[in-house]
Formats: sequence, C-alpha cells, structure tokens
Amino acid sequence: MRTSHRSIRLTRFPVALPAILGLAVFPACTDGPSDGHPGGTASASVAAAEETIVAAGLSRLVQELSADEMQGRLPGTPGEEKAVAWVESAFRDVGLEPASGESYFQGVPLVGITADPSMTLEIAGKGKKRSLKYGDEFMAGTTREQERVDAAGDLVFVGYGTVAPEFGWDDYKGVDLRGKVLIMLVNDPPLADESRFGGKAMTYYGRWTYKYETGAEKGAAGVILVHQTEAAGYPWAVVANSWSGEQFVPARADRGASRLPFESWVTHETAESLFELAGLDLDEMERRAASEAFEPVSLGLSASLSFSNTIRRVQSRNVAGLLP
Repeated sequence: MRTSHRSIRLTRFPVALPAILGLAVFPACTDGPSDGHPGGTASASVAAAEETIVAAGLSRLVQELSADEMQGRLPGTPGEEKAVAWVESAFRDVGLEPASGESYFQGVPLVGITADPSMTLEIAGKGKKRSLKYGDEFMAGTTREQERVDAAGDLVFVGYGTVAPEFGWDDYKGVDLRGKVLIMLVNDPPLADESRFGGKAMTYYGRWTYKYETGAEKGAAGVILVHQTEAAGYPWAVVANSWSGEQFVPARADRGASRLPFESWVTHETAESLFELAGLDLDEMERRAASEAFEPVSLGLSASLSFSNTIRRVQSRNVAGLLP
C-alpha cells in the first residue's frame, strides 16, 4: 500500500493541566524494503533522523515555545497567537504544505469556564457539619456551559469507580446512584494479578477523566476523587494549580448537559476526616475497594456545592502541515 503524504501535525491540548504543544509524525507506508533489510529505505530514513534530530535542536524548540512571551500558549490569549504563528513559520521553513487547503490552521471551538473560587463544599450528617476550604482541602469545577451550579446529594463511596467487564470488575454492582455524590479513589485497583489492569501501568480506567465520565453515565450529582500523591503520580499542588482559573473544554452541541454537574478532588487527609465523620476508616475502605467483591457504601452524609461561572467562547486553532 502506498500513501501520498506524511502528515506532521502539531496539536494543542486545552486541558486542565497547563497547555501542551505536542508534535506527532505519521510516516507513510511504502512498497520498498522495510527496516532491517540492508539498504532499505526505512533504515536510511532512521539514520538520517538520528543525524538531524539532536538534543540541542529539540532544546531550542522547547525553549522558544516555553518562553515568557508565549504566555503559556493558552487559548484565546495573545500567547496562543504567537505560538501558532511560530509553528506556521516553522512549518513553512521546513517545506511543509498547508494541510487545510491554503491554510495551515484548523479551527477548534472551545469554551472557557472560570469557576468562582469563593465556593465551599458543605458536608453534613451524623449531627455534624463541615465546610471544606477551596484550594487547601478541595478543588472543583464543571464542564457544563452554565453560569451557576447548584448540586447536592448523599455521599456514596464507590471504590475505584470502575466498570471493566474484560477484567470481571464492577464497582457499582447495579446500584442506582442517580442524584448521589460519588466519592472514589484514583488510579486502578491495586491487584497482585498483573494481567488485570496492567500492573503498575495505569489503564484508562485509572484516569480521572474516565471516572468523571462514568459518574456522569450513572446520573451522579457530582464526583469527588480522593487524591493520593503516589497513586495519582503528582502532588496536591498540581491539582490545586491546574484546576484553578479558566478551564477549557470542547464546545458541545448540548453545552455539556451530559456531563457531571460538578467534578472535584479532595486531599487524602480531608477524605480521612470525612470517612471518620461517617464512622468509617478510609484505610479499611481502600482495602475493601481492592476486591472484585466490593459494593458501594453509603456514608450517611450529604454533600452540597454551589458556585458561579464566568463563560466565554474561544476559537482556538490547530496547526497542521503536509510533507509530500
């Protein structure tokens, strides 16, 4: 099989973590000899790449794209305009053709949502009440395109919040959790059998994106993830920094109505205190959650969260070029 182009695409990822610029190269298939054959075209290409793709060159690219004047390359800012202009110029310099007709740009409609940080997460029950402090004890936001969020529900612990039929795993066990606020653990269930969930290699089931998506499918009023530095792979400061300020999501026809009312995190210490308030031990609950026999546990507590959002629509851009 032969293809007419190699596509070199630089894509921006407007995610909760700081904006990233990634470079992906998709080589063409050819009818010629494959790598490993003497004189093969693939071997020659690899040798040429090894001579031209060097640390100094990559370092220069990273330094230029991460320079202060790029302002983080965030969508809808002058920094983004500088970044896409830089990439367009670089593509022209190396002889790439525009991938979108006469243009190197592909429009990416986004929605920027900035949650009011004055919010508090209220926990009540067992004759007691706790108000969690934004930033220090919890972080929260929404991917719904709405100016106000008012959500509340009974707290239910759902272990790792995972449904993986191929591994014989279901943390929900068919329990109706519509209108509940689900509290769950990050990463995959830690099992001795590494043929399930990939051992120490996190699967998509362990990602916070999956957990929020599944919570929305269950009709939950919100999801609270219990942060653990080792399990998450980053400290609480990363959560606090990346979840504050404007967050970008793809513009959706339903304005995010199919998403959770709110998505949130709590520190492990805060979660311990909440389970203690419920008369439960978090360590014991974590041990129970590491078994396929786990079933959802009601904490006998309720959670409520209200906050306002500032919303703006942004036309961001991918930069794409073609190498004939």
